[in-house]
Amino acid sequence: ININQFDRCIEQLKSMVNAFPQDLTHFHRLAQIEERSATSWNVDDALVLYCKALGAPADTTTWSEELVIELMGNAREEAVAVDAAVFIHQKARLIDLAAQCYQILMKTFPQSMFLHLNYARLNVDHLGKPKLAQRHFTKALDLQPSNPIAIDHLADFYASTQPTSLVAAEKLYLHSIQSNPNDPSPHYHYACFLTTACPRPEAAERHFRKAIALGHTDPQVLCCYGAFLETQLEANGPNWEMR
Repeated sequence: ININQFDRCIEQLKSMVNAFPQDLTHFHRLAQIEERSATSWNVDDALVLYCKALGAPADTTTWSEELVIELMGNAREEAVAVDAAVFIHQKARLIDLAAQCYQILMKTFPQSMFLHLNYARLNVDHLGKPKLAQRHFTKALDLQPSNPIAIDHLADFYASTQPTSLVAAEKLYLHSIQSNPNDPSPHYHYACFLTTACPRPEAAERHFRKAIALGHTDPQVLCCYGAFLETQLEANGPNWEMR
């Protein structure tokens, strides 16, 4: 899609918002678009759109923490509420507000794997509460035992924060691969584990290649694999062979 088509899509959405202000779906879609391009100067615009998507009046022009908390407490659309909370956490980086949002929403949507997962991430990355993070990583996995995102996040948590739990982490990575044989992501995460936390280069290389063979074309994956190969060549010389 080129920039002209993108602009036309935005204008069409804005027209639909004006024509059907009671349909909150359009506000949600606009908020998602605004989020993808959000910078320090238009985070506020995205937050206003998320407030409207959560039920604030269509003529709302500003947001406040009090308004966000009120809307989260009345939220009935899980997808919109979760997207808004994750935006507040990851893009706007309003950490205290994000924590409050997650806590409110987990009471309304206690079975949401993504809420528990992102609240766990918030606690380990920003709040320095690894025990609380572990509890919610575990809850996310309990809710969706075969979900590779839930499995890999708990495994990554063990591998990065608990050196004594590397065996448990490896079991989770292998469980993720076995539960999702056609998903490239578990192979990639396991390859990273075998590169850093528990170095086994030959096994890591196999899983990098498997992830790519299954269709993982994320530039970050290819860069990590390239860096891995470069490191192996530097460490082992030009005669190092891929197995």
